[in-house]
Amino acid sequence: MIFLEFSGTPGSGKNSVIKDISSQTGVACKIVQANEKIFDISNSNFELKNLWTIFDTYSKLEIAVKQKDFDSYKAIIFNRGMFDRIAWVRLLKMKNSSFSEIADYLEAWLRNNLYDLSKDEPYKIVLFLTSYEKIIVRRPDYLHDKSQIPWIINHKTINDLNSIYYQLYGELKKNLDIILIDDLESDLSLQDKISVVMPHLLIA
Repeated sequence: MIFLEFSGTPGSGKNSVIKDISSQTGVACKIVQANEKIFDISNSNFELKNLWTIFDTYSKLEIAVKQKDFDSYKAIIFNRGMFDRIAWVRLLKMKNSSFSEIADYLEAWLRNNLYDLSKDEPYKIVLFLTSYEKIIVRRPDYLHDKSQIPWIINHKTINDLNSIYYQLYGELKKNLDIILIDDLESDLSLQDKISVVMPHLLIA
């Protein structure tokens, strides 16, 4: 059994890779959607969204790791996990300094849990990064459908997130197994991204 966390910029290809990877590898995967209800919360409550997803993610990861009835699966894929939530805690702190103290506490708590998990189980983080311009080309619905996520998909927030992800990657790559799929400078196709992930899944 191997655990993979898919993390990174919104619109960078995580869901598309998750959709295709199991069929291409033949590896039976259990998908855990860590924050599937986040967008039901009002767009005006960024802080509430962020705090809610931290605890929602943690509870789902804890359940998935502790359950031992996954015999039919070779891999558990978390669509966003604790590494990702650390990045969003930093974004919360950047956007609203009044949350600095709780953000620092939550980051330390998330780090400790992530380190503990990676010691106990084969745990890899796949970090997807892409630019605002590429997101809009791939997902024009983000611009036109108001039910989508305009509070995230804007040039400044995407740039801030990419900076935070890069910083976090640099800090944690010595202690965690992180696979970086950087689409900021290069132009990676969906199949390119799947090809990067595939060898890590095949060892499951």
